[in-house]
Amino acid sequence: MLDTPRTVREVTDRIRDLFDSDSALSDIWISGEVLESTVSRSGHVFFTLAGDGAQIRCVLFRMNALRQRALPSPGAACAAHGKVKVYPTEGTYQFYVDLVEEAGIGLAALELELLRQQLEAEGLFDPTRKRPIPDNARIVGIVTSSSGAVWHDIQHVVRRRFPFAQLLLAPAAVQGEAASSELVAALQSLVIDGRAEVIVIARGGGSAADLAAFNDENLLRAVFATPVPVVSAIGHETDWSLLDLVADLRAPTPSAAAELVTRPVLGDLHAIVERLAVHLDRVERDVATQIVDLDRRTNRLEHLGPAATIPIANERRAHLAGELEERMSTLLTSKRERLATTSSANGDRVRLALDRCDAQLGHADDLLQALSPAKTLGRGYAFVEEQESGRPVRSAAQVHSGSVLRTRFHDGAIESIVSTASS
Repeated sequence: MLDTPRTVREVTDRIRDLFDSDSALSDIWISGEVLESTVSRSGHVFFTLAGDGAQIRCVLFRMNALRQRALPSPGAACAAHGKVKVYPTEGTYQFYVDLVEEAGIGLAALELELLRQQLEAEGLFDPTRKRPIPDNARIVGIVTSSSGAVWHDIQHVVRRRFPFAQLLLAPAAVQGEAASSELVAALQSLVIDGRAEVIVIARGGGSAADLAAFNDENLLRAVFATPVPVVSAIGHETDWSLLDLVADLRAPTPSAAAELVTRPVLGDLHAIVERLAVHLDRVERDVATQIVDLDRRTNRLEHLGPAATIPIANERRAHLAGELEERMSTLLTSKRERLATTSSANGDRVRLALDRCDAQLGHADDLLQALSPAKTLGRGYAFVEEQESGRPVRSAAQVHSGSVLRTRFHDGAIESIVSTASS
């Protein structure tokens, strides 16, 4: 019985999955001769590698092409790194390249260049992120072998240049299979300790294989993440490693690194001390001058201050008080004599005025008695007023029937109601 036919897409996807599941095709180096090479307007490079009677189509995308030291050219023998994948649109497979180098370079060198380009693309080598080495670092972390000459040389340089600095050794193997992991552990131990102001990673010279640990990706990323500046001091001046690119500063030798992190040499410190001594002498002279001036001002203050001026002021106050008391006594005596004279004259005038007032009051009292309503009422007259308002009633026209009146006699009063009013 025939199987159900598959679609082109299903078959292509199946082949693509087979390619993707093969780890050997996802990270592979291929060497061959470049048959043809073209650069698109967008900057992508398309070329073909051939060898042993076979060909493979290759593509180098623009971002990867910009990082290459040289682009593939027809007729050139080269080695390329990348991954082989299926291109479903055309039903073909092709080689997606991220690094191209000329043929004849060893695989280790090719892998190193690939890692260099990858880390550079991630910004680990960016010069703008590099931090300055602190001046006068008092605590310096050292990552190196505890048994090598490097550790001895660094101690000697530091003791000579800046003996006040403290060195913290984080020992680690500097070559061999375990070197990279030990270097990372030593670096992290200094970070955890937290005292080091700068860290030096150092070892002596050696072959490329001896320095391989300093190209390890884990170490490079650990250095990039270190919170304090890191100095790379690997081998001699002509030696090179990726650590030099990641570190904040590259020193040509371990001894040079020790000098770079201990900038104030002992001689410079002596000069600084001498300058400070001269400055101190000047300050002491200024202080002596100020003391003399202070004594002078203190003496003047003693003469002009309250302790000296208060007794004088009290004496003057007592003298003025005596003068004031004498003048007041004289003034009071004068005023009393004048008051006695004035009182005698005024007494006569007052008595005369009082007699005159008594006479006037007697006359007024006689007149008041004569005009008093009570006298009038005593002669048989009566005084009529409205009971409610107390207003005097002077004529019959002021009242009406029902009005309540009060009539006053010399010996009392009566109230009455008007029954009939006529005028």
